[in-house]
Amino acid sequence: MQYSSAATRAILVGTLAVLAVALLFLWPVRAASPRDLPIVVAGPPAAAQLVEQRLAGANAPFVTTAVADRAAAVRRIETREAYGGIVLTPGTGAPAG
Repeated sequence: MQYSSAATRAILVGTLAVLAVALLFLWPVRAASPRDLPIVVAGPPAAAQLVEQRLAGANAPFVTTAVADRAAAVRRIETREAYGGIVLTPGTGAPAG
């Protein structure tokens, strides 16, 4: 089967248009990364502050907020003020290093 140059050009333009649209939709998925995700840290103030400092120093994608206890952390998560939480209990050791 022989195609005319106009038909070949139309097929080429159509193929390129489909590829361009596919790239427009796929690029944000590839380039997306989490940042500024709110989480809460509950526990003794000194330990909570240490966790907040370590997360900030690790360039983690979180924004941390200290709360008084587990119940406050759960309340913040349930009301969607935070995506998750870290609950520190007495005896929770800090990792070495």
